Amino acid sequence: MTTPILLLDEWSEAQASPHVTINEALRWLECFTNLAVVSKTVATPPGSPTAGLRYIVAAAATGAWTGQAGKVALYLGTAWGFRAAPVGTLAWVADVTTAFRWNGSAWV
Repeated sequence: MTTPILLLDEWSEAQASPHVTINEALRWLECFTNLAVVSKTVATPPGSPTAGLRYIVAAAATGAWTGQAGKVALYLGTAWGFRAAPVGTLAWVADVTTAFRWNGSAWV
């Protein structure tokens, strides 16, 4: 089962290693709380990311971001994770110093 808004995995009864599920959910909650990203025009993952780095994936994405256009990319320390934003999510985009809102099909 998942949560209804961010689609975070829920801890199931008698689950082995529940800390894995909880830790990932906490990372995504932190990601979407006061969402600020580096850019929404970058289509290729940066070469040396640090844990917690966030982008909105641009169209025609390549590499680890292929097929993730429009989603929020979060570097989890060892790999990129991706989530679609709920409709109405606001994101501060640092490279253009502007806030954008996800309307369900585009960041406007």
